[in-house]
Amino acid sequence: MHPAGTVQQKNPRQSRNRQTDFLFFPKRESGNRNFQPVLYILHRTVGKSKAPGRSGGHVLPGSAPGARRSDMEKIQIPNQAPSTPMPIVIAGALVKGKENYLTIGAYGVMSMQPPLVYISSMKAHFTNAGIKETGYFSINVPPAALIKETDYCGLVSGRTTDKSRIFTGFYGKEKHAPMIQECPVNAVCKVVKTVELPNNEVFIGEVVEYYVDTPCLTDNIPDPKKIDPLLLAGHSYRKLGGIAGTAFSAGKSLMKK
Repeated sequence: MHPAGTVQQKNPRQSRNRQTDFLFFPKRESGNRNFQPVLYILHRTVGKSKAPGRSGGHVLPGSAPGARRSDMEKIQIPNQAPSTPMPIVIAGALVKGKENYLTIGAYGVMSMQPPLVYISSMKAHFTNAGIKETGYFSINVPPAALIKETDYCGLVSGRTTDKSRIFTGFYGKEKHAPMIQECPVNAVCKVVKTVELPNNEVFIGEVVEYYVDTPCLTDNIPDPKKIDPLLLAGHSYRKLGGIAGTAFSAGKSLMKK
């Protein structure tokens, strides 16, 4: 996932002893019918955070006193997709009538209404043929406890390996795409558009069935803490940490009155 080649540079993050990343999840307070987006902060390694400094910059953890992000020198590096934590999902599809699964790091939401998601898969992947054959794929959100199985699904090919043997498969109302019982969140998606890229195929799908394990609900809303999803950051898997703030609210103090 990283481009070939290196650049010798002064890295402003070398003195840091942790990494901070963020992820949005919808949440609804008890008795409130409206969703309240919440900003979660990813699990950090070591070190204690320092309070934000003056307007225009933030204190860098582990840096010299007075050092702020707004004061750090920028350097251009080889072009690549900006490095951010990515939610990990396992895509499921029927390939010639057989269940097959593929770990996907390039996944995201494109629209809330209608509910549209996408997965980007390299053209050589075996799963692609099944998605194009049936017009459906499933999205399965693995918990951190399923890290070995999740990683395994990205290491071996369905052409030579029956990956369905390590999961308990199930289907929704129709046998469109297999889902994974061990994953707390599952969805069946109908392909509405396929985008051809030089090396990848992007499948855009509308969610037509959605399932969540009952214990992972809070006030009938999927609870990210209970789901405990995996995220990919570089070559490491990450977990969610605590709440960093409330989305669409934390920045209001900077708005002009």
